[in-house]
Amino acid sequence: MSERLKKLFVILGVSLVFLGGYFVFVNSQSPVLEGDMVQVTELMIMSEKVYADLDKISRLHIDESLFTDARFTSLKDTRVPIKEIGTGRVNPFSSLD
Repeated sequence: MSERLKKLFVILGVSLVFLGGYFVFVNSQSPVLEGDMVQVTELMIMSEKVYADLDKISRLHIDESLFTDARFTSLKDTRVPIKEIGTGRVNPFSSLD
């Protein structure tokens, strides 16, 4: 993953956290419903998990020489085409007669 894309995801994650904090603290003058607080907390947790997963993906390195190896290029495609079947009745719940 490019460095620019990684920085974009970091900025996006931090922005989501600050946006969640903004809604919690600025709107604290009016009573915050417990459901709203739970949603904001879940959103912040999900954004942290997404960032952690993106960080794991960005650290993966694939040896590209694998794709030029003779064993890889000699592999054959053994897929079998699937015949297209027509759709069923217009109304599947109507009687059979």
